Amino acid sequence: MKLDMQCLISFNYNEPVEAFTREHGNMGMATPKLTDKTLSLTFYFHATDDSQRYTAAVLKTGAVRHDDIYSIEVISEGDSFSGFFRSLAQVGSFVMGKLFVRDGRTHMSFRFYSTDRETVSKALFTGYKTVKSFNIEYFGTTRGLTYPLKFSNNGIPHDVLLFVLDPPLKEMNADSNPVGTEWIREVRYRGEAGHLDCLYYMNEGERPAGHHNVISEENGIYGAVTANEIVDYLWELGDKFAVFPSRSYHQLSGNKLMLEVVYPKLMNSILMKILIMATEKFPEWNLTMGALYQMSPDFPEPVGLAP
Repeated sequence: MKLDMQCLISFNYNEPVEAFTREHGNMGMATPKLTDKTLSLTFYFHATDDSQRYTAAVLKTGAVRHDDIYSIEVISEGDSFSGFFRSLAQVGSFVMGKLFVRDGRTHMSFRFYSTDRETVSKALFTGYKTVKSFNIEYFGTTRGLTYPLKFSNNGIPHDVLLFVLDPPLKEMNADSNPVGTEWIREVRYRGEAGHLDCLYYMNEGERPAGHHNVISEENGIYGAVTANEIVDYLWELGDKFAVFPSRSYHQLSGNKLMLEVVYPKLMNSILMKILIMATEKFPEWNLTMGALYQMSPDFPEPVGLAP
């Protein structure tokens, strides 16, 4: 596994959302979005209970319903947690993992490369001093994508979707492919449009061609920021429908771009709606399905592009 370190933390972040999970026993997922000025967290819960009491409680948090999902967006600027998260995002090998809320506490996992252990440790020490009820639940070697949910003792089923694209010629330039035209990359965290911050994983002996940061030359890990018009559009629709992948891998090989996303199963129907809208807006990309399956809890990683 390329990124050899993993951390799981817990803390208190938003009282209405956390109180809702204490009272109703629900587990909710969340996705952060980092911009130059703000950090927003979008929490979402499955709308499985249509009772008046449940509906009133979830709406009290400020939730909006989209099909079978309730979503709550919380925007912070300059508070202790946004400062802590921003310090982690500045670590070159940091990759956001799971973020979920359960039994009145918010949990977050992330992975990184061991050469950044000192910088990550400093950020965690700051978290203890500044973030409410901050606690480190696990810090050590990587145990895989599904580990944080197993740790919570209440996993949420996840699907893995692979779809294939034919990038137009204009997308094969150095700005869109800063490390060349053969790679697998992982999105580090969700940023604003036009800011696709990724780690690129390359085979032994391969070297990136364009502007990049070296994470580990020995293990073929490099960082670079790029943009992609169809990914930007998918994120724009994600904002609209509150549908965000838990993890996202991309692979460019020859003239094919493959995107693999891991996401809570409850988002399946909305995600398909988003893909249909993308095919209609970008017909020249020839978006086709590659695979769709439920991730087994026995698999530490999705079976696909994950390096």
